[in-house]
Amino acid sequence: MSVPVTETPLARVGFVGTRHPHILQRARILEKDERAQIVGFVEPDDGLASEVASRLGLERMTSLDSLLDAGVDIAIVEALDPEVPSLARACIGRVTSLLLEKPGADQPQAAYELVPLCRESGTLVEFGYEMHYAEFMAILRRILASDCLGQVTLARLHGGSPVGCGLELWQSLPEDVGGVGYTEGCHVIELATDLFGVPEAVSALTFKLPPGERLSTPFFKEGLFSPSDAITQVQVGTCAYEDLATTTLIYGDKLVTVDVTAWEGGDWVRDWAFQIYGTNGTASVAMGSELVTLTLREERGGVPAGPTTIEGGQAGLGYMYERQLDALINRTIGLGAEEDVDLEAGIEVLRVLEAIYESAAASGAKRSVRGPV
Repeated sequence: MSVPVTETPLARVGFVGTRHPHILQRARILEKDERAQIVGFVEPDDGLASEVASRLGLERMTSLDSLLDAGVDIAIVEALDPEVPSLARACIGRVTSLLLEKPGADQPQAAYELVPLCRESGTLVEFGYEMHYAEFMAILRRILASDCLGQVTLARLHGGSPVGCGLELWQSLPEDVGGVGYTEGCHVIELATDLFGVPEAVSALTFKLPPGERLSTPFFKEGLFSPSDAITQVQVGTCAYEDLATTTLIYGDKLVTVDVTAWEGGDWVRDWAFQIYGTNGTASVAMGSELVTLTLREERGGVPAGPTTIEGGQAGLGYMYERQLDALINRTIGLGAEEDVDLEAGIEVLRVLEAIYESAAASGAKRSVRGPV
């Protein structure tokens, strides 16, 4: 059950669905935030609901109506992708703010249909892209705004999931557009569109590997509360969807390449890395350490020539969730937030993802590499 509070909090929060693992982080953070009170949650699966109530100490409500009637200011939808749009639709106009688990829908069109409803009702909507709030992103925004790199002509962004995680439920839903390129690649696309805007076009490829190496992994989660020390046997090339995805985002003055693999050797985001190439220098990010390395040909914008290392000060995913929820609460209670993240930002990501999978589906124009002339 929820812990009683002696003072009315500024923001009352309800979880709508509890299938996605990100609820674990968000519930923990909100329980410690004095500005928030978790009213309860709704979850149709009785077994899972009992575990959520027991392990997280949250109150299960009898229906979505009963949860919303309890006076929810912020609804956080942590259902599976196919359920997110309909649950969001039921909340629009009855809450001040909605946080939708990324990417927000199994099919982009289902999320597009929410846009006029949200605009008409005034409901604030954000998608669950916590990496938007990373310190390295704030550093990269400042670097690009300073023009110290000169004209940026190319950028490369890499993401992925640890060995075996591409086989998890959340990357294997039959209703989804795709697999790891959709459910994890969406994070990278969000970061790319934040830095460079929406591209004019994309050229993409998704790739299923043949059955390959058999591996033991501690990262695979069979369900929300899978033991953290469980070792699972997996095999490369057995994902429901793609093992690899790559796309080129085409802009009028630059190319941005994004690649994603379901088979990284390290823990979540440890091996994610970005490089931005300009005529005066290069900016590189090792996301696992959140170190930004800036190497300039000549001094510009107050940055000296040669290598400069900029430390973000924090590392790991935890603080990114905290910052997102802090901003969400502030916007809900009318204090505003530094980051302007809204429904349109999440819709832009879905537009790019839709184009990526359309391009990949139409990429049958393979050409064999010719032998010696």
